[in-house]
Amino acid sequence: MRSAIRLDDLPLFAPESDLAKAVCGVNGKDWASLVPMLERQGFPQIDPLMGGRYVPAVRAWFDANNGLRKYPETADGQEDWGRWGKRRRA
Repeated sequence: MRSAIRLDDLPLFAPESDLAKAVCGVNGKDWASLVPMLERQGFPQIDPLMGGRYVPAVRAWFDANNGLRKYPETADGQEDWGRWGKRRRA
């Protein structure tokens, strides 16, 4: 039995057949019908020079569309640029 393909196992720019297996698993045959709908929602396009989709962008797109974010969307506080470069004294 072959092990499943994971996005982490793919090169930076992956062909559609590999992305289909990594994203859809055994339902990879459905990939071609899903992609046009995903692209209308902002899914990363195939890079014409590299001949595949940029895999980190594919993962980021799925993470963002499923409620996962790497960075917070809100500010972490007000900046105090006047303190920049001043040494802190003990």
